[in-house]
Amino acid sequence: MTLVERFKLFVDAVAAQFKAQEAEIIALKTAANGGKKEYREVYVPRGSIKFHEGNNNNRLITIPFDRPFSERPFVNVVLDITDSAPRGMYVANITTNGFDIATNYAPSMQGLWYQAWIVDK
Repeated sequence: MTLVERFKLFVDAVAAQFKAQEAEIIALKTAANGGKKEYREVYVPRGSIKFHEGNNNNRLITIPFDRPFSERPFVNVVLDITDSAPRGMYVANITTNGFDIATNYAPSMQGLWYQAWIVDK
């Protein structure tokens, strides 16, 4: 066996060890996130939401993620509304880049909280 062939075997062995360590690190990170391979909890204040002209009642408003997910995530949204009247809310058009929300009375919305995650399959 030549020196070059021995060196190639050595490099291949080191690469295999790095791949095994990388897999172990990914497994530990996933376990630390409760089985979620990507997870984010964010509060978006009213000043950061790009509203349309007008009162925005019942109109879809896009909420972008700070960075895209690797695939379409599950999303849980809670509006920050402090008045005493009941308000309807819905979420639509979830993508890797963000989602849309709407409420029946947008002026009372002070912001929103969201959780977005991808379950490790």
